[in-house]
Amino acid sequence: MTQFEVRRTLECIDSSPEAPFKKAKALLRLGRILHRQADLVTGTYEQTSRTSDKLNTAGLRRLKDQNEQLSESVRDAAVRILRAQAQ
Repeated sequence: MTQFEVRRTLECIDSSPEAPFKKAKALLRLGRILHRQADLVTGTYEQTSRTSDKLNTAGLRRLKDQNEQLSESVRDAAVRILRAQAQ
């Protein structure tokens, strides 16, 4: 998924009229997709970093960092929704 798709999905889930528990489950599904994607990027990054291809290594590092930030955003949204339900 691209960053745009993740953020759009996150906004759709957040603004949906679903119950907070269902929103949190949807966010967990999105998080699992991001983790699988991060695993692929990390493996490719590690392989590329052993070569002399500095341009691709830098690009993969940025992609890896971006994916981690997106995962944190999804996790933060899930925690926020569940905390709001608890109050």
